[in-house]
Amino acid sequence: HSNMILPCYYAFLLVIFAIACMMGTYMQPNSNAVTIIVFIVALPLFVLDKAYRLDLFMGIICTGFCITTFYYKDGNLAHMDCVNMIVYFVISNIISYQSIRTKMNEIISREILRSERDTDGLTGLWNRRFCVKKIIQYMNNTQNNAVMILLDIDNFKEINDMYGHDCGDEMLKLFSDKLSRAFRNTDIVSRIGGDEFLV
Repeated sequence: HSNMILPCYYAFLLVIFAIACMMGTYMQPNSNAVTIIVFIVALPLFVLDKAYRLDLFMGIICTGFCITTFYYKDGNLAHMDCVNMIVYFVISNIISYQSIRTKMNEIISREILRSERDTDGLTGLWNRRFCVKKIIQYMNNTQNNAVMILLDIDNFKEINDMYGHDCGDEMLKLFSDKLSRAFRNTDIVSRIGGDEFLV
């Protein structure tokens, strides 16, 4: 289930960090911890989540590590590990905010481009190219029956000639709005030409 992706991912990361913490304390009590610091700095590059949640997760890991290091290492080495962890935690926070903002900007840009490519600029309905693609996908992937409706507005040219193109555009927007409300979100409602619509 899509809602379980992030919790499972964080659970997986928790196991990795627990192993890294054990390697940096219990298994190497006489040397500085390196593995967990590398993970703390690298983590924001691979996780796409809200920055505050990622920071909270890393904060818990860092706190757990600092407590554990005082238990297994002598005072000077433990202090050095804690100072290193705090410094790299701050660096990791900066990386997480930058990385997540960059990734989100890329996703938003791609979504805007996809939306502009697939929708009609005036009415906001799907355009002809996208409509044809969706119909082909539907015909290839399902055995279910479907209904296709072709519509056009009677005497639309006269509206444009008599009242102007601005009025004609408003008429198209109004018609598109009523048409999209009359059908389900799962139905394909598109403008395929000047005053021609397909459902």
